[in-house]
Amino acid sequence: MGTLRDREVERLADVSRVLGFDEPTTRSMKSVFLALSESWGNLPAGNTPPWPSDVCDDQSPFEVSLALEERGPQLRILVEPMDAPYSLASNLTASLRLHPKLERLLDVNLSRLRTVEDLLLPPEPKGRFAAWYAVAFDRGHKPSVKGYFNLQVHGPTRAPQIAEEALHRLGFHQVWPTMAEVLGC
Repeated sequence: MGTLRDREVERLADVSRVLGFDEPTTRSMKSVFLALSESWGNLPAGNTPPWPSDVCDDQSPFEVSLALEERGPQLRILVEPMDAPYSLASNLTASLRLHPKLERLLDVNLSRLRTVEDLLLPPEPKGRFAAWYAVAFDRGHKPSVKGYFNLQVHGPTRAPQIAEEALHRLGFHQVWPTMAEVLGC
């Protein structure tokens, strides 16, 4: 059956070609997937994952999806970095290790992430996940990168304060009162 990485990198390349992405973009997708899956890619395909991820219904640490946009198809890769021994803390370590790889591989600037990294990725995280990362590919455009972070990483009761502090650090402090009102905080 092989590893998750071996099985999925070829499936991704096949889907990319069917959707009409050129060969350089397909190679880029494969490189990105290899980097995103580095922490768990050697897990056997077909087995139950050792860390049940909420990224996908089958608890796999990744999902490949397709969005049909007006400008053409968008292929998306969503992953949860995870490391053995599988735990929330080791998954956080895998997430932090991924940041410089994303910067180099996709030529993205993660300086805004760095301003909230200590807040959203603390050494002793709580909750169901530490971080998820998505890379989206559009024909003729540079790939886009998104990070998804758990606001309950310091516990559920601190989530509103974490959200407010993150918004403040990112320069969006003016939106917090409206968000707090809508959320009932």
